[in-house]
Amino acid sequence: MSQPEPTGGHLFTEAEAWSLFRIAAFGEAIGWTLLISGILINKYLTPHSYLPVQIAGKFHGTLFVIYLVGVIVIWPSLKKSKLMLVVAVAASVPPYGTLALEQWWAWQRRRQMSASRKLK
Repeated sequence: MSQPEPTGGHLFTEAEAWSLFRIAAFGEAIGWTLLISGILINKYLTPHSYLPVQIAGKFHGTLFVIYLVGVIVIWPSLKKSKLMLVVAVAASVPPYGTLALEQWWAWQRRRQMSASRKLK
């Protein structure tokens, strides 16, 4: 069985874009976990060394940038409004905001898929 081709000049199918968004959202949340862990290690285990925060901060920053670039690249394939692009970017600022957004969009996606099955 062949994969459906992306249409309208999009790089990815909607399903591919959705999978990539989920990976990016979870990756960004892992970055937050690393940063928070680095801060806690610095505070309680190595109070005179900022090395844990520096290392965790670099990983978090890298995952944050990957999330932002990823969202912008896959955006046309997700078929969401420009307002939702702003929401996706803003969700990366608070800790674990991308997980909340991913869950909300997953719920919306399941509802849409269920409704489209009922119409058939």
